[in-house]
Formats: sequence, structure tokens, C-alpha cells
Amino acid sequence: LTPSSGVVQTVAAMLRKRASNGLKKVCLMAMVRPRPGDFTYDDEEVRSMLLDVEGAARDGADGVVFGALTSDGKVDEGVCRLLLQKCNELGLDVTFHRAFDFVHDANEALDTLSALGIPRVLTSGGRSNAFEGLVGIRNLLERSAGGGLRVKVMAGGGINASNVKDFVSALGDGYDGLLEVHGSFKTTVTTRAGYSWRADPDKTEFGQWWASGLENVRAASEAISTNTVQ
Repeated sequence: LTPSSGVVQTVAAMLRKRASNGLKKVCLMAMVRPRPGDFTYDDEEVRSMLLDVEGAARDGADGVVFGALTSDGKVDEGVCRLLLQKCNELGLDVTFHRAFDFVHDANEALDTLSALGIPRVLTSGGRSNAFEGLVGIRNLLERSAGGGLRVKVMAGGGINASNVKDFVSALGDGYDGLLEVHGSFKTTVTTRAGYSWRADPDKTEFGQWWASGLENVRAASEAISTNTVQ
């Protein structure tokens, strides 16, 4: 869901500090998703999404991630055009998220995103994870490259530091910079607090949670350090 303004500002400041120390720039992409559930939005929700795009830019994000579908499973061109126009005005990069995996016709949806000018789509190939959707992802890459669409395909879902290299190898070569990969590269964080929830002291959700792990991110980056994958 859409992160708070405080989270975006904090991460943006961390990344600016990193860049000032001479390290490689890391772009911050903020999710714009007003609620859980489906990706078909009413006018009030779209209005809130436009405000969230403005907030993301103001808070220091480099881009935003959104997706919107019509009730019959197509890319909602009207909503996406409004959001994209706002992003262009603010100089923000754009990714269309895994709402793409709910469309009825992936080829048609990719063509629509290309026509709108959306540069990147996050997808698991229409399956529960990227490995199961390998064929679908390859088809999208081939359609983008062969059809001159130049929409980057960001494969995501079930990809981690230990299997990312195998995934990229399985896809094969020849996609000329169109392939990117996405993953949480998560690790378990254990609480440092010396207290517990009295009603259920064994409740594990209280004492542990998931977070992206620096070592996992570094390992994944090193595993796919080529000129064609990001």
C-alpha cells in the first residue's frame, strides 16, 4: 500500500546521504495504492492517488508504482493517463505494478502500456511466481523487443538472492536491457524489546517481522551484475 510521507522522506534522506558518499545512486520508487483488494478505482480513490503522487515527489521519491484496471480486466487507460500525466509534470519515473497479472490479455495490456508511454511493468508472467510464469515473462520480453515497444519487463514474485541468477539464466539472452528483476530480498528481524503482549506472550508476530536485508540485496546484485539486467 501507499507508504506514509514520513517513510518516503526518511528513505529519500538515507539515499541522498549514500550518494553524497560517492556510492552508486539508488532510485526510490514509492507505491501508490490506496487500499487492499482489487485495482478498479472510483473517482475519490483516483483523486487520492493523484495527491499521493504529488506527495511522493515532494517527499523525495524518484518515481511511483501504480496500476489500475477496468472491471472487465483491461488496463484502465483513463486512470493511468491521469496518473502518468501527473508523473510527467513532476518528473517522476513510473512502473505499472502486478495488477498486470490480473489482466485477461497480457499482450493487449503490454501494447496499451506502451501506447500510454509507461516505461516498465512488474509481472510474474500471470502466475503465482516468476518461475511458474517464466514462459509468460519471456513472451512479454520478446513482444517488447520484437515489436519495438521498449517497455521494460520487471520480473518479480518468488525471486530471492539464492535463485535470481538461475532465473535470469533460464530466461536467456537477447533482451537488450529490457529485463529487470524485483524482489524483497527479505530477512527476519527479531525484536530487541524486553517485553511481550501479556494476552499471548508466545505470539510470534510481535517479536519478529520481515525487512529487506542489505546482504541479500548485495548478493542478488552481484549474482546478476551484467549489462542487460538490473
